[in-house]
Amino acid sequence: MLLLHGITASKESWWEEGNFASGGNLTDALLKAGLAVLTLDAPYHGERTFENRFGAAWIMVQKKQTNRFRDVVIRAVIECRRAIDYLETRPEIDADRIGVVGYSLGGIETFALAALDARVKSSVAWVTPAADLERTETSPGIKPSTFASKLHDRPMLMLMGRSDK
Repeated sequence: MLLLHGITASKESWWEEGNFASGGNLTDALLKAGLAVLTLDAPYHGERTFENRFGAAWIMVQKKQTNRFRDVVIRAVIECRRAIDYLETRPEIDADRIGVVGYSLGGIETFALAALDARVKSSVAWVTPAADLERTETSPGIKPSTFASKLHDRPMLMLMGRSDK
């Protein structure tokens, strides 16, 4: 299972209690069920904040920096595909059972990754924003609905809250 974090988090969030509605509990449950877990820092996050001059990544959303936000998603999906390439080389990994769980920003990445890479067999998008920043002439934006029709027959579960936009 690839676990993709939200915009205010990092790969460590999946291992800590109290994050993402107890991310540590989810990770522990996956491990106890016999699944391998891989977490990655998205661009500008965690150990990669140096790429953003050590600033918080969520500021790009606050400042409506659409192109930078889109770049984060695109780069993260490319890196996840490389991670799957690596997982396929591991004899203890069943490459026919790759799954992804993404929270918020990670949910957007999950939609894109699952649509673009048939090696992802199932996925969960958790409190995924319905749309990213405003679409402009120079930025088509990245939103889940762009990718939903390309999931074909691969299962995806969406978890949303009652008051999510």
